Amino acid sequence: MKEELTPVDDCPPDLPFLVYRGQAGRGGTATVWKAWHKNLQRNVAVKVLFDSLTHDPKLVDQFVTEGRTMAYMDHPSIVHGYGVEQINGRCFYLMDWVGGYSLARYMETRPHMREADVITVIGQVASALQYAWDTFQTVHCDIKPDNLMIDVDGTVKITDLGLASETLFAKEKGTTQTDDSELVGTPPYMSPEQIWGEQTLDCRTDIYSLGATAYHLATGRTLFPGLSAEDVIRSQVSEQAWAPDPRLFVPTLSQGFVNLLACMLVKDRDRRFYDWSAVIDACQRVEDGECLARPSAVSSVNVEPRTT
Repeated sequence: MKEELTPVDDCPPDLPFLVYRGQAGRGGTATVWKAWHKNLQRNVAVKVLFDSLTHDPKLVDQFVTEGRTMAYMDHPSIVHGYGVEQINGRCFYLMDWVGGYSLARYMETRPHMREADVITVIGQVASALQYAWDTFQTVHCDIKPDNLMIDVDGTVKITDLGLASETLFAKEKGTTQTDDSELVGTPPYMSPEQIWGEQTLDCRTDIYSLGATAYHLATGRTLFPGLSAEDVIRSQVSEQAWAPDPRLFVPTLSQGFVNLLACMLVKDRDRRFYDWSAVIDACQRVEDGECLARPSAVSSVNVEPRTT
């Protein structure tokens, strides 16, 4: 059921140090405004929880936790936050303004992304998620084109840390990082263990999601296109369901790149790339023209040699 907005949701919080420059977007729970920060002398984004949701303690807690998580993170490829405020019953936080566009929007106007550019995206996102994992043992849990931005300087920025917040503050709250009564994430990019509701997710979950995202960027297609959400979920966990060889859609993709995707997308996480250092190293080797070995386990990508 779509959330009914109140008139106050169409007005940003009145803060003397901000000069608003318009509404930048509206999601399922919050509105984002672009503003000039007089003290910082830069543009910022102001994310404001819908007024109608401020009476829901669970949603407020999730929103506050997301804002706190962004304030903790300090990496050039993760959107940085500046703390959470609650004034006159309104809940909001400030974060870096990213002046570019999401990879989802990029893909709306192009059939696919060049292999070299996809490798750059993988490398930058892997570096950021390695920082999040090594520093905070945090898993993003929702890596996908919508949550990856390209800034005006070409830097890839990770956004939407709502699910990552659950992993960062789970111990502090004395709770597990996920509630196995509900599926959280986006089916075309979710790892099998995330779908199964594993309570001990680690960086390999994000490696799978980034592999699924890279497959989409490189081919213009998700792993299992044309299926219902339920069938996509079944395909993600089934060892018999393989996504097609990416070269069926883009024949110029290198064997090394195809094998890189396959290694990221092995369904058994114990046979997947074991950490982000391995992913970053593999990206460099593919950039250098090396052909990576195919994964030893069955992957979710069919990498059988093409027949002529």
